[in-house]
Amino acid sequence: MKGWAMALLCGLGATTAQAKHTYPNYYKNVDHLPPYEQALSNDDWYMPTAQQRALVSGLLTEDLVQDGLRWKVQQMVYDPNFYQGIRRVGSETACLMFRYTKGFLARPTCTAAPIDGEQIEAIPFASKKSQYFKQPLIINSPIRASKDDELRYEFWIPAGMDYKPNRHYYPIHQLGHNKRGANNEELVINAFLTVYENKNGKWRKLKLSNKPLTLAMKIPSLTEIRKNKTAQQAYRQAEHSVRILDSRE
Repeated sequence: MKGWAMALLCGLGATTAQAKHTYPNYYKNVDHLPPYEQALSNDDWYMPTAQQRALVSGLLTEDLVQDGLRWKVQQMVYDPNFYQGIRRVGSETACLMFRYTKGFLARPTCTAAPIDGEQIEAIPFASKKSQYFKQPLIINSPIRASKDDELRYEFWIPAGMDYKPNRHYYPIHQLGHNKRGANNEELVINAFLTVYENKNGKWRKLKLSNKPLTLAMKIPSLTEIRKNKTAQQAYRQAEHSVRILDSRE
């Protein structure tokens, strides 16, 4: 084989090998896993069951500022806007990953127009060229709050530069274990949560916890996301399969 042909094949091999980024493992020591439960476990999981609500409530009340706020958390776990926000976090992240694995143009959301005609979606959160390397991915639920809403939610996946890959709060991980039939390559999103309360028509931040409110959400792997034919299919796949992990020790 001629030298130029061999070089071309080697170059193609290198491109293929680099096409799939490996995120750090969420569970590094699988011998000491915390209780592993999948909240929101049905294919189309809203309305959540009592057991699922109990798990989410437990995550959100782990370090309450005051015990009297438990009723506010109960209000949240019965709020459709809260669960719709969870679904949109999973869906928009999956859509982002789909564009990256397909080499498509970067977009601010799944259905928005491209940012420009040349910017390809870089490795989400990890590449310095990623739109979310320097800024977080923010999801508001509801998208437009009305005067009748009592609570609204801002989910934000931190910028890639904010945390090193070995930190727990790094924005994206792989699951990192295959216990109980799990796929170790499934993605785990670390999403921070800010809650706002409607006080006489003005939105004010509601402090629930002494530490940041975070939710670990599991969505399909890069391989499974890439199998979809369209971004909308990837969006729906994650919308119906996003799971909340019990990340408590």
